[in-house]
This record gives sequence, C-alpha cells and structure tokens, in this order.
Amino acid sequence: MGYYTTISVDLAVKEEKIEAFNRKLEEMRSVTDPVKQWFRCYSDLTVDENGAIQFEDNYRKWYDEEEFYNFVKEYVKNGEIIGYGDEFEDYWKIVFDGNGKWKRQIPKFVDENSQEKST
Repeated sequence: MGYYTTISVDLAVKEEKIEAFNRKLEEMRSVTDPVKQWFRCYSDLTVDENGAIQFEDNYRKWYDEEEFYNFVKEYVKNGEIIGYGDEFEDYWKIVFDGNGKWKRQIPKFVDENSQEKST
C-alpha cells in the first residue's frame, strides 16, 4: 500500500508480553539500520495500561504495513486493524488470531438496498 489512510485499531498486547513489547518498541525507535527504517511511520505507537495499542493520530501514513503486522503478531491477542482510504473501494481489514498469525479479510460492504457485497 503506502499512503495516507484512516485506521481503526482494535488490538491489545497480551498481558504477559506488555513489558517485552515496550522494550521492543524502544529498541525499534532507536534503530539506525536502514533495513528497519520502516518503523518510522509507526514510532508514535503506544500501549496503554490495559495493553491496548494506540497511535497519536488515526489519519496517518501506512507504509511497509506487512513489516508492522509481522512486528506485532507475536505480542497481540486476537483483534483487528481496519483501514479506510480516500475512495470507497479502498477499505481493508487485517485480523490477528492471537497465536502469532495475521491475515487479510475480504471486506464486506452493504449496498443501498442493504444487501452484502464483497469486493
């Protein structure tokens, strides 16, 4: 992808992994290796006291997204990230299973006659 998008994040770090995740965040923020520069778009990522993943701004650059999904997948409970682009058809959903895996789900839309449509 690689564009500005509005995201909705419903992900939480597993309680027993919050400390390790926060250490990894600090490590990634200090990386100077060009290979890991993908994290620059996610450096405002925080975890609240309940483990919920949050960003400062939900309208944001969303680059190198697969690197990000692979970064968080080992730490998070099941949940999802939904993205909305500028066009109606530009909608995506990433689902995490809580066991270290993620997948893209086919977005479902409801048309004017309230019939579900897949893209």
